[in-house]
Amino acid sequence: MRNAFIPIILASSLTLAACGGESGQSKANKEADNSTSVSTEYVTVAHSAVENGETVSSGVFSGRNDHIVTGGVSVVSKGDKTFLVLAEDFQRDGAPDPRLGFGNGEEFDLKTMSAKVDHEAGALIYELPSTVTTGDHDSVILWCNKFSVPLAVAPLG
Repeated sequence: MRNAFIPIILASSLTLAACGGESGQSKANKEADNSTSVSTEYVTVAHSAVENGETVSSGVFSGRNDHIVTGGVSVVSKGDKTFLVLAEDFQRDGAPDPRLGFGNGEEFDLKTMSAKVDHEAGALIYELPSTVTTGDHDSVILWCNKFSVPLAVAPLG
């Protein structure tokens, strides 16, 4: 079983820029890379993957560490699957190696780290693995894996 999100892409574009912070990965991220199988396999599907699903929680991103990230995010349950849905208004600057995951406040839980977010704007849908328990976390965090800093936090409510 994979311990990573399965990205389901609905929009695309990519430009890279620097995250800022210390150079190289932190020890914690290196350990997470070794213990977490992060999927980079993209599956394109229609928006129907989450249509008629139940919104469990939602929030709005606010940038951190001088990064601009805006837009809504929702956790949607449909049948026995759970999805993380970035809204049409999602936008981020071009920071390198962004990953989605969950946390409490601004404290990122490395065990929830997803595959790379290669898109800067538009709707994105990620299927969460069964190993991620969203109820244990109160925020979605866009994390810069390269520099070990949060790019944005969306408190869930």
